[in-house]
Amino acid sequence: MLFAEDEDALKSAPAAVASGPRSLALLGDESIAEQKIVAGREEPCRANAWAGIMDLGLLRSKVLACSDCSLRSGANNVVFGDGDPRAQVMLIGEAPGQSEDESGNPFVGRAGKLLDGLLSEARLRREDVFICNIAKCRTPRNRLSEPAEVSACLPHLRAQMRIISPRIVVALGALSSQTLVDPSIRVTRDRGKWFEEDGVHYLVTFHPAAVLRDERRKRGLVESDMKNLRAMLDRLCDKKR
Repeated sequence: MLFAEDEDALKSAPAAVASGPRSLALLGDESIAEQKIVAGREEPCRANAWAGIMDLGLLRSKVLACSDCSLRSGANNVVFGDGDPRAQVMLIGEAPGQSEDESGNPFVGRAGKLLDGLLSEARLRREDVFICNIAKCRTPRNRLSEPAEVSACLPHLRAQMRIISPRIVVALGALSSQTLVDPSIRVTRDRGKWFEEDGVHYLVTFHPAAVLRDERRKRGLVESDMKNLRAMLDRLCDKKR
């Protein structure tokens, strides 16, 4: 699978992330967010129909019926995401791969097993967090998601974040980091950094599949990021008491 933290891939795909919204657009006023999301598109995505939905199960049923971009016709499943609907931590990747498309669940297969191990570094289990992707359907040949595909899925993700209301979001890979935090993010340069907006703390790190391709160099770095995630979560919980 082609992941956006590959710097050579980004040279040919900057537009895929440059028009993405900041986290302010994801979490702030619905109408403003929608205007930012559709900016620059010839055919804007539908109005955000999920603004009044406050139940994650109901949202799931709506998203599973989505056909707002061409990806659905080539995918076996819409991969909504899973985990604790009241999770304090969300992990957001890029798009489903083959195993995810076949099962309908996020981060399964080798990348999923690695993610489970990385979560253990933060003393977390899969059922303690909520895991999903920017795009909910697999792309052809696992290519990078295109701007229109990202824009079509963002209302789904925005609604998930609004309902779950996490305190921490871990952006896995460059597409996630650039969409959620800032288009200028480069994971090889910015991983391990924290960003805060509207009370939500964002951690940038490598995508598990990228770690699998270069475990000697990247695994220790991501394990360190996960330990920092635990420390941040503990600090936030202490402040809440």
